[in-house]
This record gives sequence, C-alpha cells and structure tokens, in this order.
Amino acid sequence: MDEKIELVKVQRHRYGLNTCLRAVGLSKGTWHYRQRRRSGAERDVALKAEIVSVIEKHPGYGFRRIQAELKARLRRPINHKRLRRVLNQKDNLWIESFWGRFKTENAEVLLACDTESEVASVVEERLVYYNRARRHSALDYKRPMEILLSTLKAGNIAEES
Repeated sequence: MDEKIELVKVQRHRYGLNTCLRAVGLSKGTWHYRQRRRSGAERDVALKAEIVSVIEKHPGYGFRRIQAELKARLRRPINHKRLRRVLNQKDNLWIESFWGRFKTENAEVLLACDTESEVASVVEERLVYYNRARRHSALDYKRPMEILLSTLKAGNIAEES
C-alpha cells in the first residue's frame, strides 16, 4: 500500500491524481486518508512527551496510574498496549529497571540527605549492598557475591583439570 502511495505522490503532477489512482487501483478516499494520517512514530512522540510530563510530576507512578493521569489530562482513553510500548522505548531496559527499583527502595534514605556528599556516600553504600549482599530473584535468590565466588571456584577447578 505504501509503495502505491509513494508512486502516486511522485507521478501525480505529471499524469494527474485521478489517472494515477486508477492506474494503481487506489480510491480517492484511501489516498486522502493516507495523506492526513500521521505515522505511528509521530503519534508516539506526542504521547511520550505527555508520559514524561506525568512521570516528572509523579515519579512514583506505575503504569496504571500513568494511564489514569493521561486519560484525565487528554480527556480520552489511552490504549494500554500502546502505553506499554511507548513506556518501554528505552535505551537500556536493564539499567532503567535497576534505577527505578533503586530509587523506590531508597527514596527515604536519599531524601534524608542534606548534602551532595551524603547522597554520594549513601548511593555508594547501597550499590555495594546491591552488588554483594542483596539476594536477587534473577539469581535464584542468591547473593551476587555467592554466584561470583562459585563461578570463580568452578573456573579454577576447570582450569586445573
């Protein structure tokens, strides 16, 4: 369909719109609809700007609250699948997930800090905890340090064999 539309765009000044549409088998209604319609990417850019605005105002909101806030702001429902697709357009989902969880779990401690150096010290202490002592569901509820040590031990045994 898009190829036909492009062909008509290129040739319509030479042969006329009606002749081109008849030649490729498109109706005038389809032609004009396609000309007015914005692409999905263009529509998503506008929605993403609204989503960012909601997140900036309410950083703790999850998917459902963001959806409700958008519905109230835009005065129309937002399809949940489209919202999830736009929300998941991030460069690095793993780190986004980590920082989201990190901020949620440590919000009170971080807000209690008075200086930038206190924040840096809290973040460093929490990162050490996350990377060494905290049990992770993705690691079968083992600590990362346990996994590292067992992997190193297994690697040394494999090297000796």
